[in-house]
Amino acid sequence: MHVSRLRRTFERLGQPRHVIETLPGGYRLAEAQVDTDVRQFKDICAEAERQSAKGCRERAATRLRGALNLWRGPALADVDAPFADECRTMLRERQRLALLLLVDLEFSLGRHAAVAPELIKRLAEDPYDEGLRLRLMVALYRSGRSVEALAFYQTTHQLFVGDLGIEPGPDLKKAHVAILTGQTLL
Repeated sequence: MHVSRLRRTFERLGQPRHVIETLPGGYRLAEAQVDTDVRQFKDICAEAERQSAKGCRERAATRLRGALNLWRGPALADVDAPFADECRTMLRERQRLALLLLVDLEFSLGRHAAVAPELIKRLAEDPYDEGLRLRLMVALYRSGRSVEALAFYQTTHQLFVGDLGIEPGPDLKKAHVAILTGQTLL
């Protein structure tokens, strides 16, 4: 019943009815035949990576911003099934990698202060992500906010030691020393 409704919905959206394949033991969406938001996200990210590799940093950053704007909350939020957990994790990592590339592109374009709010927002969702923490330290430091960058490192250190029982990783430690000594960071 649900599959037949989905097929009718795809038809109304101009998609072929056979985008839902019947398999032994279940069904599968033939992703290559349907334009999903996930597929759009992947395609836009791939285009942004090509633009970045060609040195078109502004165009790549614009494309990545567009890809990240496709997200409307957690992926598969309403799906409570074991397969969904794996998909959510994979999609969240793709989103994270796109954000990291966008931040690095923004840094290369000199827009350090502009990325800080997005990094803060993402860290609220994933407070132990060292890549995000490192980039926020860099954004703060390069925006002339070295005191805040140092305070953020102290907060990071306390969080990691207190919650995880480990020190921050070597990249965060190097960034901390670079800020303390006024060295070039990243």
